[in-house]
Amino acid sequence: AFGRALAISPRYTPALSNWCDSLIARGEFAAARDLAGRYADAAPDDVGAWFKYGYALTLTGELEPARAALLRVAAREPGFPLVQHNLGTIALWQNRLDDADAHFRAELDRDARHADARFGLASSLLKRRRCEEGWREFEARTETGAGATSRLPLKIRAWDGKALDGTLLVLAEEGLGDVLQFARFLADAKALANRVVLYCGGYWSPLKRLLASAPGVDAIVDRQSGSLPIAAHSRIMSLPQVLGLGAQAFIPRAPYLTPPADELRRWAERLRPCTGLRVGLCWGGNPRVALPHAARIDERRSIGLSRLAPLGEIPGVHFVSLQKGGGADVADVSALRLIDWSDELVDYADTAALMANLDLIITVDTSIVHCAGAIGRPVWMLDRFDNCWRWGTDSTNPGWYPTLRVFRQPDAGDWAHVVDAVRARLAQFASDAKAAGSSAPTRD
Repeated sequence: AFGRALAISPRYTPALSNWCDSLIARGEFAAARDLAGRYADAAPDDVGAWFKYGYALTLTGELEPARAALLRVAAREPGFPLVQHNLGTIALWQNRLDDADAHFRAELDRDARHADARFGLASSLLKRRRCEEGWREFEARTETGAGATSRLPLKIRAWDGKALDGTLLVLAEEGLGDVLQFARFLADAKALANRVVLYCGGYWSPLKRLLASAPGVDAIVDRQSGSLPIAAHSRIMSLPQVLGLGAQAFIPRAPYLTPPADELRRWAERLRPCTGLRVGLCWGGNPRVALPHAARIDERRSIGLSRLAPLGEIPGVHFVSLQKGGGADVADVSALRLIDWSDELVDYADTAALMANLDLIITVDTSIVHCAGAIGRPVWMLDRFDNCWRWGTDSTNPGWYPTLRVFRQPDAGDWAHVVDAVRARLAQFASDAKAAGSSAPTRD
């Protein structure tokens, strides 16, 4: 149907746009790029075609050609909707943060309520720890539709961060790792409220048992918990803004989550035969295929197990999989001799208990980082070039967790450099452990 419409009217841009969107929805980004490119080349002055071409190029990772296409649109029609936002996204992915600010602000000049532009601006600002405006604009995440949130029919007031005579309901939101990371602020909230209740149902249910150990949590509830007298509510990722924490939110904190004692004992027994260094591995995040931009980010943050094969050359190391659904990868990469008990990890209490019995966790930027950091285990994060806002611009000072060390790509896509650095450091770590005469130099 789209093809017939364009055959009748080749410059009917809505048909081109819808056709490209249908391809993008099926994950056929290259096909969308080629389609938009043909029509853009045939119509040099058609800003709609060039805009769609620039968007499709962004999704295929061809950022410089995408930027050129979008700048062409901006030059011909400066107020074209979303062109500045998309230019801002490209700048953010290229770590050109001042340019990202300028583009997102230009989009907001056109539409002050544009949630995606506000969130993009927040990401750029918070990455540089510009917190007053950054945390304020970060609230736009709830309007973008890009992340999960607790959809409750709340008729109670939003908490203002002041002393609360009653119960504060805190809502889980976004990813599982986000909730684990921001759970540190529940204790700050408890200092101001008589009672703190965390809503953690549905998608977030695997976190319940582990989060029950969080300081400041009086109860964890879900839709089956019945009615509760609530004085105010807050989303968990709003707590830094509500509490006025500013840059203090990024200061590393002592461990604040504890795995169940029975699970700790169970995994200690399972691991007893593994003398030497015990290292957990996680090599991929949630692909989020239904969200094109998020899926592209996951492709950049996930490394794939095969790239970690050189770590298997280090003697005296037992590798344990922390990757859910990674069985096929484990079978394909025999060099690591990976122990895979991931099917037994039912929730994050199980995962945390296993991790607590390891000496080190090596992972990409996913919930495993936050789980390891929250329980105080040493964790090395393999980070993409265009890292998430939360880790800042200085890989030696990422904040959040005192046990975290970041190995960041020096250039986009350069995992070889990261793996070389990790291999050298892990070899030294294993050697030091052997010299110290201990099979578990950092295990509690």
